[in-house]
Amino acid sequence: MKKFILLALCSFVFASPAQAETQKAIYELYAGGINAAIAELDLKLDKTKKLYDVKLLVQTKGFLARLVPWSGGFATKGWLTKEKPRPEQHKSWATWKEDTESHIYNYKKDGTFVSLIEEENGKPKDNRKLDKELGHGTVDMLSVTLHQILQLAQQNECGVKDEVFDGKRRFALGFNPVAQTRLKSDKYAAYEGDAVECTIEVTPTGGAWHEKARGWMNIQDQGKRNGTIPTLWYANFNPADKGTLQLPVKVRVKTDYGTFFMHRIR
Repeated sequence: MKKFILLALCSFVFASPAQAETQKAIYELYAGGINAAIAELDLKLDKTKKLYDVKLLVQTKGFLARLVPWSGGFATKGWLTKEKPRPEQHKSWATWKEDTESHIYNYKKDGTFVSLIEEENGKPKDNRKLDKELGHGTVDMLSVTLHQILQLAQQNECGVKDEVFDGKRRFALGFNPVAQTRLKSDKYAAYEGDAVECTIEVTPTGGAWHEKARGWMNIQDQGKRNGTIPTLWYANFNPADKGTLQLPVKVRVKTDYGTFFMHRIR
């Protein structure tokens, strides 16, 4: 559940091409028709200083919150380079009941991986086995998502693929084009209108991958067995906001246990 929420929500970011923009957005996750989680996004995109800063807070809610009392956060600040958004620092943290685990990734502007700080309940964890070479040239998942959204403004279709490092593994996170389509609103989805449909695919490229698929790779394999890998749709949430970048308005993840949907609600 944690990895699904992270990867899915990483696709729900970013704002308009104004020189300096601050924006908030709210998203909801549905599992079997149940509103299972909510996310709040705070974004700053400064094209004059060529900087970006994104914070995303997530937590389970309702019945699921009683069964799975999980909350987490993800934050990245970095540089808008000509090549792609490059992180300076990426943070992730998750709380399960009373236990909190956090990770801080530090980079240089040229993409050099500097360090990873891991803590559990505020106490540093031993990461002497960390292979820093795996991190060089990578970005975080928020940054690759921003890269794709910026490219949508130029090409109006997906196609970005950047490499990500999670501390143990390196993988390519790719956004694959599917079609131009039209979405209809319903009791779960607020958006109705034209959208760009894409799939998200993870491809291992290095590090300690298990022979048997786990985490996101397991979810991805389940999607293949059920007809499609995780899919998202980009659009202007408010069509009157002409000139803004297209944000994902819907995500679908098929698994052996049912289909998960995520919708932007405002």
